[in-house]
Amino acid sequence: MSPAPTNPLPISPDRERADLCPGLLRTFAAEDGQIVRLRAPGGRIATATLQRLSRLSPAGFVQLTSRGNLQLRALPDPVPEEVRAAVLSSGLLPSASHERVRNIVCSPLTGLAGGLADVQPLVTELDRRLCANPELAELPGRFLFVFDDGRGDVITEPFDLAVRLIAADRAEVRQGGHDVGLRVPPGEAVGTLLELARRFQRLRSGLDPVPWQVRELDSPVPAEGLVRLPAAAAGPQPEPGVHEEHLVVGLPLGRLTPDQADALAAVAEQVVLTPWRSIVIPVGAGHPERLAAAGLSVDPDDPWGSVSACTGRPGCARSAIATLPLAREVVDRLPGRPALPVHLSGCERRCGAPRRKHHDLVAPQSADQVLAVVRESRP
Repeated sequence: MSPAPTNPLPISPDRERADLCPGLLRTFAAEDGQIVRLRAPGGRIATATLQRLSRLSPAGFVQLTSRGNLQLRALPDPVPEEVRAAVLSSGLLPSASHERVRNIVCSPLTGLAGGLADVQPLVTELDRRLCANPELAELPGRFLFVFDDGRGDVITEPFDLAVRLIAADRAEVRQGGHDVGLRVPPGEAVGTLLELARRFQRLRSGLDPVPWQVRELDSPVPAEGLVRLPAAAAGPQPEPGVHEEHLVVGLPLGRLTPDQADALAAVAEQVVLTPWRSIVIPVGAGHPERLAAAGLSVDPDDPWGSVSACTGRPGCARSAIATLPLAREVVDRLPGRPALPVHLSGCERRCGAPRRKHHDLVAPQSADQVLAVVRESRP
């Protein structure tokens, strides 16, 4: 059977430059200082770690990324030893050679509420086996693995390789955003992902320009029996609020301050970071008022649940505007939560934009301009 076509993404003409995705050992120089990105596969993290990192950040906050990872901004070069020590003691860097390729997203409520089965053990297995494979240390820093427990909440993320449960004992393996017909028992899912990742790494090394993502290939990574199938419908993402005995809180602009980290630590030892700049607090349903008092969003109707922005000026040299104060003004003036999310970008790169349908505003000049777009889209 011939491989299914994938309608590849065009490769950027500036691909001659190196892959600049940062980590702790190789930072990225932004306008406001060095950026350190820390991977938290599956989003599980100790609140004590969030407390420590937020206090070590010169920016006054730790940033939650659109892949459920963490960023520290405005750091000096070289990175202070106390920051390195904090990361190493937290367990966030189990492999120096693989730190930038440990990008693994999973359904945040898996094992807590809903879903066909708990996929967190698969995340743990993939992370361990990925770090044990020297060849896969060369994967691009943008390469993303996804595990969806069947509810469809993370299957719309821009993955390279993904597993979605279709029954408790059956999973589909997807490539580059597409269902290509691979079906395996969950116990074989991690091995299948690793083999496909190895094949991608070997395939890309012979191409010019070199692709960074599976979706940039003309056809899927070769495997037996590939055929393009209609994708199953995506499911809802968990909104801020109570989910059975658990609580989801949103982080306005994806920023967690020391006081907010303290509030989380007061009610839970471990939380789950999501790729939508929110946090799941296991067995946290009894604490919404306490967390709201710290500035976290606990109301599904809060406008912050639908407004996001890139870093903007002055932190990013590419940005034409200061996006963050503009986003705050927009939220202050909104009468309620927009039905369609709004993302403010300072340039055409659209960093941090939602994956699902949204208002895409590049370098808007005023809150009035943004609000006019929102009003025009109302039914």
